[in-house]
Amino acid sequence: MLRTARYLLCAIALSAPMLAQTAGSVVGRVTDPSKAAMPLARLELVNQETGIAATSPVTSEGDYTFSRVTPGTYRLTVTAEGFKTFVRRDIPILVNQTARIDVELEVGAVANSVEVDARAPMIQTDSTSVGSVVDGEQIEAMPLNGRTDIYGLLALAPGVQGAGSNPAIAGSAYRGGAGATIDGVSNDDAIGERLLGQMPSLDSVAEFKVISNGAPAEFGKSAQIVVVSKGGSNAVHGGLFAFNRNAVGAARTHSVRNLAKPAYNRNEFGGQISGPIKKNKLFYTGSFEGLRLVQSTVSQLTAPKTSMKTGDLSLYLPTVIKDPLAGGTPFAGNIIPTSRISATSQAFFRFFPDPNSPGTGAQGLGTDFAANVPQHQPNDRYSTRVDYQLSDKDAIYGRYFWTNNGPYSTAGGGLPFGQWDGFGISTRNLSAQYTRVLSPTVANVFRLGLNYWTDYRMPQNHDFDPSQYVPGLTAPLSQLGGAPSIAISGFSTVSDQPGSDDHNHVRQFIDHVSWQHAKHSVKVGVEYSQVGVVNRQNSTPYRGSFTFDGRYTGNAWADFLLGDLSASSRATSNFVLDDVNTRIAGFAQDDWRVSRNLTLNLGLRYDFESPWNKRNDLAIWDRDLNALAVISGKVDPLWNGVVPIVDAKSIGKDSSNYMSFGKRNFSPRAGLAYRPFSRAPFVIRSAYGIFYNIMGEYDGSVDLRDLGLNPPFRASQNFLGSNNGIPNLTWADAFAGTGTSSTATPPNIYAVDKKFKLGYNQQWNVTMEWEPLRNTSLRASYVGSKATHFVQAVNLNDPLPSALPIQPRRQYQPWGNIYYYESNRNQLFNQLQLGAIRRFRSGLKFQAEYQFSRSLGGPYDGALPTTYTNLRLDRGNGTQYVKHYLVFNYNYDLPIGRGKSILGGVRGPLDKIISGWQLAGIATIATGNFLSVTFTSNKTGWNNGRADIIGDPSIANRNENQWFNTAAFAMPAAYTFGDSAPNLLQGPGRYNLDSGLFKSTKLTERVSLAIRAEAFNVFNHANLGNPGTNVSTPSTFGFATGRNGSRVTQLGARLSF
Repeated sequence: MLRTARYLLCAIALSAPMLAQTAGSVVGRVTDPSKAAMPLARLELVNQETGIAATSPVTSEGDYTFSRVTPGTYRLTVTAEGFKTFVRRDIPILVNQTARIDVELEVGAVANSVEVDARAPMIQTDSTSVGSVVDGEQIEAMPLNGRTDIYGLLALAPGVQGAGSNPAIAGSAYRGGAGATIDGVSNDDAIGERLLGQMPSLDSVAEFKVISNGAPAEFGKSAQIVVVSKGGSNAVHGGLFAFNRNAVGAARTHSVRNLAKPAYNRNEFGGQISGPIKKNKLFYTGSFEGLRLVQSTVSQLTAPKTSMKTGDLSLYLPTVIKDPLAGGTPFAGNIIPTSRISATSQAFFRFFPDPNSPGTGAQGLGTDFAANVPQHQPNDRYSTRVDYQLSDKDAIYGRYFWTNNGPYSTAGGGLPFGQWDGFGISTRNLSAQYTRVLSPTVANVFRLGLNYWTDYRMPQNHDFDPSQYVPGLTAPLSQLGGAPSIAISGFSTVSDQPGSDDHNHVRQFIDHVSWQHAKHSVKVGVEYSQVGVVNRQNSTPYRGSFTFDGRYTGNAWADFLLGDLSASSRATSNFVLDDVNTRIAGFAQDDWRVSRNLTLNLGLRYDFESPWNKRNDLAIWDRDLNALAVISGKVDPLWNGVVPIVDAKSIGKDSSNYMSFGKRNFSPRAGLAYRPFSRAPFVIRSAYGIFYNIMGEYDGSVDLRDLGLNPPFRASQNFLGSNNGIPNLTWADAFAGTGTSSTATPPNIYAVDKKFKLGYNQQWNVTMEWEPLRNTSLRASYVGSKATHFVQAVNLNDPLPSALPIQPRRQYQPWGNIYYYESNRNQLFNQLQLGAIRRFRSGLKFQAEYQFSRSLGGPYDGALPTTYTNLRLDRGNGTQYVKHYLVFNYNYDLPIGRGKSILGGVRGPLDKIISGWQLAGIATIATGNFLSVTFTSNKTGWNNGRADIIGDPSIANRNENQWFNTAAFAMPAAYTFGDSAPNLLQGPGRYNLDSGLFKSTKLTERVSLAIRAEAFNVFNHANLGNPGTNVSTPSTFGFATGRNGSRVTQLGARLSF
């Protein structure tokens, strides 16, 4: 008993650094040559990088388990009295995977050993989820367009379509359905509930796993990306790298091949180092990656002549400039005295550059200024990690990564407005973990996670305050000033980019307990997360918009000099968001190895999410009262008496209960893995589970942040100048003329259904995997899902089609559009997946993943339904998934050089040249996206919609000049909705091959140099763009003339030691 306890204690200690989502496990059975169990066998599993060892007991049936094993490379040793020692080296333990290693001992002396070749498991025999691991070898070898993060490799996994931070993953139901963790800590965008675009450097990622269906109960979302960072080892390892991409190696753009290639230079560089601080105990690793991208664009303006700023408008003669204060008497010589030029207008001269080229129009006017505007895009990423095995019972680790994606700068080149002075995203992600072995069979892990990210967008003139010059404007928020909008007829409009400053955080506290008991591996845990969002905005409405059309002097520039406005507008206050959200979850998971052939995965999870607590302006529309209930914030007096307003307390509402996500969010999970043939490598797996979709503030068509834009907190006002020639709007009194405001027209509002529910996704899969030959696996999976109660925005106040005026036809008065957030969207998804992996002894490895998908639901892409009165009009093919999708990747160590089949006898310098070549690539073939046929006229008496279908849209020979039968569609009859189904057409498919050629040369025993050349879209294949689908635009309707996907090349080098 004591020996068994010690074995279990060591096994748990081995896994201590990673007793979490990222850990793997090793299971198997030990038998003698007659297949009898060997319960007295002794097993030792050693991490070959760190030297940390563990032992495991063998049950009476010969079964053993190493649970929660840190991903890495291991050596398994099995001994028993009267039998030869079994040794298997270089066993890869992958993230969140179970490796089965069955051992058959040979009769003989213990001193004699049997060495067995190690190889990665080809099939998953004990896990019921669908997914795969992308290991370090693939991360390093595959050509990546940009090398910025792992997202470019997601499509290597089954069920994934597309790349980037918002891929489609096997029916995960768009936002909120997919999550990413780094070492067990969330790396999601908590506002939009999607994958955060920032990831650690590729050099700091050991491997990652994509779980597309059937995730166990410790995971809340229906699709998971589980990332494991690299840890240190007993040996010092490191490297330096550099990559360059420039215009020389790029093909011309397909659509404009007659234009010269624009300037472009992209440099990526960095390095990584790891090693021991104390052998077998304390390890470190760190990495840095930098990006420097320099490119430029040409901007052109129509600017006033330098003399015009002094009042000299003589170039307009014989047209005269009138003085509005002298009864229309002309200014002598068309020259306005400098004493009459407004001081405010002079302050705005800074936004009107002097011409640097002859004007293209009459009188030397027209386009007369051109600027080559540089764009600088820096991106730095740092990552560090420390692992410490304190004792056999205690282990800690800490990992921190920081990315600074920016600030992008597009200001310069003489262009005085409209650019960014600073633009970028900064991310901080911390994971800290403490593991304690509580008993020989129980271990506890506590983890702290902090994820901070800032999205800042500073306009070019962020330090400029228009309210200093125009009374009545609201002072801008700090660092969010900018030029107002100044529109002068005949000249380019002045306007700065909208400014914003977002600060978001996720704080996580996680505690898991693992228990090994007989055939059961039980894990229970609780998770607490707090999400905070602070968003400050300052855009054109807050800076003011001013128009000059020449109505007073006969010349728009002269009106501007005098400071006489033809129109003005403003918003009455800035927008500041300060929201908090709390999430709590608990789960229990039991992996029960019922027999040597059958494993059950059983779990239950509970999720709770609080409403977003809005600590600033919040008013909700009560449907029963048809009134705005003010929860927090100061009411703008302009709204008093205009719209119905009540105190939220009078209807029992506050910031904690204005909406509800429900409290019965239980998620059962169940799965089985069955091996019907004991000796044959064949497994049948199946799983079912429910996954609740966490609700962010932004979900495509739904943006809960808009609740803060509701009346009655701020209003927009528009003012018009007089038409009698006498100015009534001036810089000194810009908001005093004949005016309208948002309070004078039916306001649009945002509202949430009182019966709102948290959406959930039911998932199921049936998988068969077979290893027909050594190093070959085949997989067939049917995966499905049904999304229920997903969020959808509708216009609750849309009028029925009619020729009558719009507003009287609305049901709820005095409102305009009511964007109403309901949980009524459903989606059905089915997919066939076929996968194959083959590893040849010659050094060739390939993997193929094919998908046949069908998604049915709607509306999609954040679109509002055609009409709230009949949501089934918008039910059709899903736009996230294409019908056929094939990804093929390969990695080939070319058989050339010493010890290879070609020129295997060479030595010396020639061997250095011809040896070490490797070829790798990724090919993608996909059918086209689904498209709807629309129109853009007021045929419904309300809004646009889809066309009528009057024939068969398919044609025999599709081409770029006619992709479908355009005669099959027509405009609908007046005041009716079109009857064509949404997304009934398919656009052009696409094909792409990215490939890389690498050469690795050993400089010394420990130092090697690798050079690589990569090409993206190797064959420069021109993929057609989507055809025009607007029946109202005959010139483009049915034409697929766009081209995309020009070839890009990249050169790189890596020095490793």
